[in-house]
Amino acid sequence: MVGTHELGHSLSLEDLYDKSDSEKLMYGYGSPGDTSQRTLHQDDMDGITYLYPANTLSQNPTPVVLPTPGVATGTLAGFVTDNDRGLRIAGATVRNQSGMFTATTGADGYYQIDNIPAGSYTFIALATGYTLKTVAGVTLTAGETYTLAFALSAAVVPTQPTDECPNTSEVVATSASVDQDTLILSKGSSEEVTIIVTDNDGCTAEGVKVTRKLSSANRKMINVKPLSAKTDASGQATFTIRAKKDKGKADVKFSVGGVKDKPKVKIALTK
Repeated sequence: MVGTHELGHSLSLEDLYDKSDSEKLMYGYGSPGDTSQRTLHQDDMDGITYLYPANTLSQNPTPVVLPTPGVATGTLAGFVTDNDRGLRIAGATVRNQSGMFTATTGADGYYQIDNIPAGSYTFIALATGYTLKTVAGVTLTAGETYTLAFALSAAVVPTQPTDECPNTSEVVATSASVDQDTLILSKGSSEEVTIIVTDNDGCTAEGVKVTRKLSSANRKMINVKPLSAKTDASGQATFTIRAKKDKGKADVKFSVGGVKDKPKVKIALTK
């Protein structure tokens, strides 16, 4: 059991300490001779599936999800498009928050996910060069297809004319912002947020230290890594926020060296 628990750490799973998690493999405490945790709990499997989705292990971009015997299922389908130009986006990923149900759009921007157990879900669409979009309250009915279209907006990256901005390492940081200030996360799922640091002219600042600030109450709800990071040549520092609970609200602030602004991200926790 200990060996399997440690293997979970090697796969990036974290320890759990709530008493409600005592039967799960990643529970942080154990007693000699206890064998109750030697099999994988559904949370353990969901975590591994999220970290290592099926489409990273196969040349088929859309994994086939087999129906669970005796479970009524529905289908989610639709198009992912560019919100500004209306063009369909190929290669976009659509998934639920745990990553268990996922698909990649084809050349026509269309996706379809079959064999999803009936119920309410939160789905996310993301594509390179675009800001991800989250839709909560998607209710699937057994035997029916739910049509869900995503219109993604192009990600805004600060631009700096080379003839106006100094070398990024010489820019004096005066402003900081975050690429997404609101997240909806289910227990065990995670998302990345990026802090962008510039001067008053919009020139990006390199090498500025950004530190996450979490209250003791928020530490019980979410985990944010790393503790601190320095901005790269594009003036950006990226952090990963992971949910520890399946209900409630949390937030994290980011302190940026030499800057009064403290970007804040609010997180709603769901099942």
